[in-house]
Amino acid sequence: MLSDDTQSGAIAFYDRLVAETEVDRAAFMALPIIRTALKGGLSKAVYLGYLSEAFHHVKHTVPLMALVNERLDEKHTAFQIGLAEYALEKRGQERWILHDIEHAGGDADAVKNGTPANETQALVDFAYEYIRQVSPMAIFGMIFVIERTGSGLAERAVEHLMETLGLPRKCFSYLLSHGFADLSEISFFEGLMAQVNDPKEQDAIVYMAKRMYGLYGQVFQAIADKSGFSEGD
Repeated sequence: MLSDDTQSGAIAFYDRLVAETEVDRAAFMALPIIRTALKGGLSKAVYLGYLSEAFHHVKHTVPLMALVNERLDEKHTAFQIGLAEYALEKRGQERWILHDIEHAGGDADAVKNGTPANETQALVDFAYEYIRQVSPMAIFGMIFVIERTGSGLAERAVEHLMETLGLPRKCFSYLLSHGFADLSEISFFEGLMAQVNDPKEQDAIVYMAKRMYGLYGQVFQAIADKSGFSEGD
């Protein structure tokens, strides 16, 4: 049971995290490719491009969690437990992505054996470097962005994409698994953030979240450029 002070801390820090990243989130959501995705107007080539790049960063999720756990001490047990639960949920998601690619008519083997876009590699490299050199707690900024962004895309885009692309639900297993699924998960994340009392760790989480919005934006722009996406299509 969290104390009243801790619950207050959850509200204060989580609200700060939301507030201080809102401009970055708005810039990401304003990207033409994201606006079009939310209306279900993407081509199959764009969707397959998205899955390809997702594979190349999602496969690092569990290794990143392991790296963080190695660097957290006994004072961070609650965070280690939270990350263990999160990693368990995310384990194997890269295989779901490959299945989605195959079901959607793409070349899963080519993606598996291929290399990421430079922008995707830059995102992954930044995550490892910042966690190693600055703060392992920064991982929660990355989780915040991934899950909050995933919730918005999954809830608003999948049904439209199924209709416009003529693809069955089995082609969207990764996207549908993505994001804070319900209020209990959001509350759990907020409660975990309530226990981040070190100002430097709080700053690291906020900084990571802001950078992730920008880096993910660059990944999506690269997907748009490679696939010949045009908002007017």
